[in-house]
Amino acid sequence: MILSFVIPSILDERIYQCVNSVLDSISWRSKDCELIIVVNGPYEIFFQSLLKSFNKQVKLFFTKEKNIAKARNIGIRQARGKFIIHIDSDCVVNRHYTLNLRRHIKKQEFCLARGKINFKPNQNWFSKLNCQLRNDIYSKKLEKCFTPNLIVQRQLYEIFGLFEEKLFYGEDAEWGYRVDVNQFSLLHFSDLIVIHYDDLNPLKTLIGWIHYGIGRSFRMRKAKYFKGVMGKGKPYYKDRQGYHVLNDYESISLYLFMIVFKIMNKIGGIIGFLKWRKKSFQ
Repeated sequence: MILSFVIPSILDERIYQCVNSVLDSISWRSKDCELIIVVNGPYEIFFQSLLKSFNKQVKLFFTKEKNIAKARNIGIRQARGKFIIHIDSDCVVNRHYTLNLRRHIKKQEFCLARGKINFKPNQNWFSKLNCQLRNDIYSKKLEKCFTPNLIVQRQLYEIFGLFEEKLFYGEDAEWGYRVDVNQFSLLHFSDLIVIHYDDLNPLKTLIGWIHYGIGRSFRMRKAKYFKGVMGKGKPYYKDRQGYHVLNDYESISLYLFMIVFKIMNKIGGIIGFLKWRKKSFQ
């Protein structure tokens, strides 16, 4: 049985520590593991040097279009493994990741699982609040098919299809929606740990929030229903356990940060509504 690690990447120096963490993890064996990097954009020279650094232990593919969903799909098509593990270039896997994954596969039959993500901030207040918020949301929404650290049996892509290439961000949530509406659940393994290093540029994070809103409007348009994002003047997010009012955080700054996130998300939703309103989803 082959384990296929798929990493989409743009020009990101952090890809070196990401690749090293996977190749150095206990129980990694080249005979039954493969590492696939799919490059978004015209960065062939940079990644060819990376390929030489790892003595061809890495399989490298390119797409000139900057599209994460397309990169993931290329990786899925090229993968030979029964299980496809989605990791991002700004992530590092824990030392025992591959070993623990093998144990879980041996212990029980499963088609879909998620590991734990620890968001690690930079030394600025924006990054610290962003990571605190994301750690809280990701720890509560354990049933969601978020990447990175998503483990999928390749047969599920034949059932639910590949990632939606119309979206710039949020392709994992859209794919997860297809899984969710078919009442297909996933397992959560807390010992499959990935550290996600926050972006150095706050502006890129803000733009990402807008794109998440665009992706969300795509899912709503596709599902032909809309969900509210504000209730009785208090921001909340919704999961299967109901509404979590975000008024019990450690500081007012995080509360205000959440409001900014919702505003940017809402802006993206409006953009997405205008973009998708005349599209057919048949």
